[in-house]
Formats: sequence, C-alpha cells, structure tokens
Amino acid sequence: MSSLRVITPEEWHEMSRDTDMMLIDLRSQKDYRKYHIEGAVNIPYEQIRKIAPFRKKDLLLYCDQGPA
Repeated sequence: MSSLRVITPEEWHEMSRDTDMMLIDLRSQKDYRKYHIEGAVNIPYEQIRKIAPFRKKDLLLYCDQGPA
C-alpha cells in the first residue's frame, strides 16, 4: 500500500461521487453483517495485504479501531 490518509465521513461522501474508489470494511464478517456502510465490501484486515497488490482501483479502508 503506497500511502494512507485519514479522511472524515463527509470527505468520503464527496470523494465517492467523483472517483472510482473501492470501499473496504476491514472488520470481521460478523461485524460486517451487523452493520456496514452501503457499497462496502468486506475483506478482513488479515487478508487485505493479499489483494492490495492486485487492485485496479484506489482503496478506501475502514475499521473499528481508528487511525493507526
């Protein structure tokens, strides 16, 4: 992953209209099923490094732990 930037929910809302990004929910499948942001795909944190090198879109990641 080349760079990380923390954004607000408002920034995401604006960005999602103007860019072709993929929204990734890094939480467990159990938490994802309880609630997730509309349009998000669930890829648990432990698996994200496996798919990140093959991505064709920019990724926006979210979890329940806050910024690293």
